Amino acid sequence: MNKMMKWLAIGAMGYGGFMLYKKYNPDYKEDIKNSVDKMANKVKEMNKNMM
Repeated sequence: MNKMMKWLAIGAMGYGGFMLYKKYNPDYKEDIKNSVDKMANKVKEMNKNMM
């Protein structure tokens, strides 16, 4: 029960942080897209280096 409450609190803080980010940054969709693309490129590079 205690672990579940901690996870719920972490989730609520993450959601609240995202809502504040979205409110004050009108270009949040583009920022998120860029960061996801950057992570995907890093994963591709790591896979290339393993081969």
